[in-house]
Amino acid sequence: MGLGMRRGAAPKVPSLIFIALIAIGTTLAPAIQGIDGSTCGSTIVSDTVLSADIGPCPRNGLIIGADGVRVNCAGHAISGSSGKYVGINVANRTNVTVENCVVTGFSYGFLVKQNSHNNTFVANTARGNGYGFALSGASYGNRLRWNIANENTPYDGFYMRNSSGNLLQNNTANNNGRAGYILFSSSRNILSINTALDNTFGTYLSDSSSHNNVTRNAANGNRYGFAIRNSSDSNLIQDSASENNTFGFIVSGSSRNILSINTALENTVGIALLDSSSYNNVTGNAAGGNRYGFTIHNSSDSNLVQDSMSENDTFGFAITSSSANNTLARNSANAEGWTGFLLRDSDNNTLEGNVANNNTHEAGFHLVRSSSNIIVGNSASGGAYGFVLENSSDRNRLEDNSATQSSVHGFHIGDSSADTIVGNIAAESALGGFVFNDSSSIFLSENSAEANFFGFVLNGTSGTVLSNNSAFGNTAAGFFLFRQSNYNNVSSNRATANGNGFILDSAKGNGLWANAANLNSGYGFYLYNSSGFTVARNLASQDLYGFALRSSSANLLANNTAVGNYGDGFGLGNSTRNTLSGNNATHDWRGYVVSEDSRENLLERNIAEMNKYGFYVNAAIGNIINANTSNDNTSVGFVDTSTGNGTMDTANSYSGDVCNGNGTAGSDPTGLCVE
Repeated sequence: MGLGMRRGAAPKVPSLIFIALIAIGTTLAPAIQGIDGSTCGSTIVSDTVLSADIGPCPRNGLIIGADGVRVNCAGHAISGSSGKYVGINVANRTNVTVENCVVTGFSYGFLVKQNSHNNTFVANTARGNGYGFALSGASYGNRLRWNIANENTPYDGFYMRNSSGNLLQNNTANNNGRAGYILFSSSRNILSINTALDNTFGTYLSDSSSHNNVTRNAANGNRYGFAIRNSSDSNLIQDSASENNTFGFIVSGSSRNILSINTALENTVGIALLDSSSYNNVTGNAAGGNRYGFTIHNSSDSNLVQDSMSENDTFGFAITSSSANNTLARNSANAEGWTGFLLRDSDNNTLEGNVANNNTHEAGFHLVRSSSNIIVGNSASGGAYGFVLENSSDRNRLEDNSATQSSVHGFHIGDSSADTIVGNIAAESALGGFVFNDSSSIFLSENSAEANFFGFVLNGTSGTVLSNNSAFGNTAAGFFLFRQSNYNNVSSNRATANGNGFILDSAKGNGLWANAANLNSGYGFYLYNSSGFTVARNLASQDLYGFALRSSSANLLANNTAVGNYGDGFGLGNSTRNTLSGNNATHDWRGYVVSEDSRENLLERNIAEMNKYGFYVNAAIGNIINANTSNDNTSVGFVDTSTGNGTMDTANSYSGDVCNGNGTAGSDPTGLCVE
C-alpha cells in the first residue's frame, strides 16, 4: 500500500503498460488509433487522455459509454472521412468532461443527446463538420466553455434543440454555414461572452426558445447578428453586433423579450422588431453607423427606453406598417442621414422625452400616414425639419415639444387633419416655426414661435383653431394665413416684435378674436385680398401700422384698439363693403384712413383720440362715415380730400360724427362733423 491506495480498491494499470498490452494483442492500423488505445468507434468508460490523433474514421469517432468520465484529447484530432456520423457522442450521460479535442469531418462534431446533463466541454474545437457542437433530446445543465466552432457547414457552430438550462460561455463560432449559435425550442439557457464571426446568423433563438439569457456576446460580419424568432421572454444584454450585412439585432414574431445595453454598429439595420413582435422592452441600447438604426415593423406594445442612435445613414428609429401602441421614451437620435424618428402607417404610439439633433436632410420626428399618436416632451435641433406630420397623419397630439435651429421648418403639418398641437416651441428656424399646408381642423394652443422667419403659417389650411399662441421676434411675420386658408378661428394670440404681427392673404371667413400685436416693425394686422373676416377685440400697439385692409371686402372690424402705432391705426386701401364699428384709435399718426379707391365701406361708432389726424379719407368713393367720434387729435378730426355729391361736396356720406378739441380743425372741409 505504499502508493496510497485504499484497502479493497482495484489497482489501476499504468497507461504505458495498458498501451503495451493493447499493442501486443491487436493488429489495428495506427492511422485510426490513439496511442492510449482509443480507436474509431471506441466506447469510453473511464478517464482517457489521447496521445495521438484518431482517424480518419469511416463512421463514429468516440462514444462516451459511462457517467463521470473525463476525456482529454490533449490537442489531438479526431477526424471523419465521410462527413457523416458523430465525432464525440454523449448520449444519456451525466458529469462527463470533454476537453482539448479537435474534431473534423463528421456530420456532428460533438453531439450531446438523450437527456444528457451536467456535462462539461472545455477548450475543444469543431471544424469542418455539418454541426460543430449539438445539444438535443432534453439535454440540460451542460456547460460549454472556451470552445471553438469554425467552418461547420451547411449548419451551425453551436446547435441546441429541446434542451434547457445549459451554459455556453467564452466560445467562438466563425464561418459556419448557418449560425454561430442556434437554439430551437430550448429554454432557460445562458449564452455569455461568446463571439460569432462571418456566419449567416451570429446567435439565433427560434421556435419557442424562451427565458434564455444572452449576455456580453459579440457578433461581427454575419448576415444577422442576433435573431429571435417566434420566441419569448429572453434577455439580450450587453451584446455587441457590428458589420453584419443585414441586421445587428432582429426580433421576429416574438414577445416579452428584453434587449438592454446592447451595441449595434455598421449594420444595415441596427435593431429590429418585426412581424407581430409585441410587449418587448428595448432599453439602453446604442446603434451607430448603420443604414437604419432601429425599426419596428408590424409590431405592437413594445417599450423603447433610453436607446441611443447616432450617425445612421437613413433614420435613427422607424415605426412602420401598422405598428401600434409602442412607447419610445428618453431615446436619442443624432446626426442621422435623414430622420431621427419615423412613424409610417402606424397609429396609437407614444413618443415621450426623446431627442433628435442634427438630422440634416429631413426631420427629427416624421409621421407619414400615421394617426392618433402622442408626441410629448421631445426635442429636435439642427435638422431640416423638427417635426413633420404629412399624408393623412390625423388626430395626433404634439405637446410640450421643442424644435430649434431647423434649416426649413420647426413644425410642418401637411395634408393632415384634427391634430392637436399644444405647448410646443419652435425657435430659430430658417423659414417657418409652425407651418400647416393643405390641412384642416388643427387645434393649436399655447405654442411659442421665436426668432424664425415666419412664426405660424397656414397655407391652404381651413377649420383650424389658433388660440393663446405666442410669436416673438420672427423676421417676416408672427402669424401668416394665405392661399385659401379659410374659416379658421384665430383668438387670444400674441405677436410681439416681429416683422409683422398677423398677415392674412387670399383667405376668407376667418375670425380674429382678442389677439394682440405689439412692437412689430410692420403691420399689426394686415388683410390682403381677403373677405368675410370677423376681426374683433384685438389690440395693435406700437407697431408701424395697426390694422390694414388692402384689396379686401366684406370684412367686419369691431371693438378693436390701435394705440401708439407709428403710422395708421386703421387703414382701408382699394377695399370695398367692409364694416368698421366700435373701434378705438389712440396715439397713432392717423386714426382711420380710407384711400386708394376704397368704396362702400361703413365706419360707424368708432373713436379716434389723440392722434395727429382722427379720420383721413383720400381718393375714396361712396363710403359711409356715421356716428364716429374724433376728439383731441393734434391736427384735424376728419379730413376728406375727395370731391363728389356726398356730404360737403365730398364723395362720401357723413352723419352724426363728433369732433371736439382737435388742434387745427374739427374737419376739412368744414361741416363733416359736429363740434
